[in-house]
Amino acid sequence: MALLGGNMTAMDHDPFQTDPVLQRAAGYPYDIKQTSFTFVDGGTAPFDPVLAEGRYPVIGYGSNQSPQRLRQKYGTKHSPIPVQRGRLANHDVVYSAHFSSYGSLPAALRHVEGTTVSVAVNWLDDEQLAAMHLTELDNYHYARLTCISLQLAEGEALDEAYAYLSFRGHAAPDGEPIAL
Repeated sequence: MALLGGNMTAMDHDPFQTDPVLQRAAGYPYDIKQTSFTFVDGGTAPFDPVLAEGRYPVIGYGSNQSPQRLRQKYGTKHSPIPVQRGRLANHDVVYSAHFSSYGSLPAALRHVEGTTVSVAVNWLDDEQLAAMHLTELDNYHYARLTCISLQLAEGEALDEAYAYLSFRGHAAPDGEPIAL
């Protein structure tokens, strides 16, 4: 640190580059893959649609689309999680009106007629869903969305799925929500 005078000092480094807590908060929503994949052993493998059978389709629209965030939630010892890209009609992803436990301003899903947003569908089994609930239910309601139009990357379409919906509202400093 350089001395500025008196007791004031300036940092010789950028704390967003050196502090892991700040890196985690500023890195939100992390490395979002643009293709479907299977999250396995803390990493990614090609998408396997067979693994999605009998599971809950849970829309990921913020960091829950990211292999990095899934690794933080599930570690490296878990059963495979199919993660399928999709386009959700009449919705947008905006900033929620709360801070996450690690300091980021997380996402919220918002109904916006005429807008289509890129999302991921995490196909979760009972155990994986229970683990996801532990990380979401402080700020989000788990809800079943019906009568939706969710076009999946591999060609199928869903008319219902599950999502975590913010009960904290949307960040809207000028009266309008801010899209991610």
